[in-house]
Amino acid sequence: MAVTWGFNLKTLDGRDLGIMLTDVVTPDYELVIAKEGMPIVKENGRRGNLRIKFDIIFPKSLSSEQRQNIRKVLGGQPQHEGAHFRSESSVP
Repeated sequence: MAVTWGFNLKTLDGRDLGIMLTDVVTPDYELVIAKEGMPIVKENGRRGNLRIKFDIIFPKSLSSEQRQNIRKVLGGQPQHEGAHFRSESSVP
């Protein structure tokens, strides 16, 4: 299941760009949008690429309600209170 989300970005020249993402955005993820960046001075009418860098900060903890809401949005199965994820190192 792909999660699509988006946002609007106002450019320096006053245009509104609608940005849609289906990629998984991780810390330091960079999105490059061709020909939407700064004008290239010596090449009249041409623009460079717009680079958007995401600074993602993950929470240190989540409440039970927050975990349930994330599972619901991502299509995961609800877990019973007290259930824990098993890490690779805990698998026999």
